[in-house]
Amino acid sequence: MLIEKGEYTRSYFRRPCRRFEREAFGELVQMDTSSGAWLEGYRRVYLVLLMDDYSRAILAGRFFDSDSTYNNMLVLREAAESYGAPCLLYSDNDSKFKLIRYPGSRFFTYREETLAGEVITEVHRALLELGCTLLTHEPGNAQAKGKIERLFRFIQERFIPEHTARTLEELDAQFQRWISWYNTSHLNRDTGCVPLARKTPSAFKPLNGLNLDDIFCLKEERKVGKDNSFSLDGSTYTIPREHNMVAFKVRLHIHPGREIRVWHRDRFLCELPHQQSKAKAPAFFDVPKPGGITLPAR
Repeated sequence: MLIEKGEYTRSYFRRPCRRFEREAFGELVQMDTSSGAWLEGYRRVYLVLLMDDYSRAILAGRFFDSDSTYNNMLVLREAAESYGAPCLLYSDNDSKFKLIRYPGSRFFTYREETLAGEVITEVHRALLELGCTLLTHEPGNAQAKGKIERLFRFIQERFIPEHTARTLEELDAQFQRWISWYNTSHLNRDTGCVPLARKTPSAFKPLNGLNLDDIFCLKEERKVGKDNSFSLDGSTYTIPREHNMVAFKVRLHIHPGREIRVWHRDRFLCELPHQQSKAKAPAFFDVPKPGGITLPAR
């Protein structure tokens, strides 16, 4: 309507991008999700991918039926277990990574932490506990992640048309074999070598005994009732009698479809099976890595 009236003015200008490359393996890793109708029986499947900027190696990548916060955490955890903690994670401004309060928006305005500053998302919190810094590009500047976008295009041209999977589990298993081929055999045009030939120098930091079960999870607090139980998402959980937590607050480390690790302050209390009525556990747990190792490792 504005064009017809002659009153339309273009307000968006493409920001210029500057090519960059880090100087060490693990100094900066890029994370993003691509989706498409790539599997019969699914309206859409999601590929969550983590790529090292220096080597162009795929550190971890999994197919899921949803692009949830926890599924992204599973991919981050797999990379951390294989290589260690990276220095920087580079991503877009999706709400999994960073909550942005736009001018005039009422989104989260009732939360004190938003009024005081930035809301820390679950992924951002996990990265801080891992010792990794989150870096996001400016909104509307997706071309800043050109390396991982080109990798997605390569996957869609090479892997997607050739896979023979009929289930999500088969698709993911075939992709793990493809990752192994890509990292060890594909000659990258920019670097002139295969990705894993650039594993040195390395900036990945050792985990030093960190319990990843208590990092890559969803965290909530609950107050314990008179019967030593708490409720979560419509289900009731009872803490064992040897831990009398009546009227205390407990911190829940939730692994959807698997377990809830219950903490009080700095003391671990117990593990309880997570009751997930509608959604099933992520298919990731049923998919073995090459070599027969099932993730996530305990």
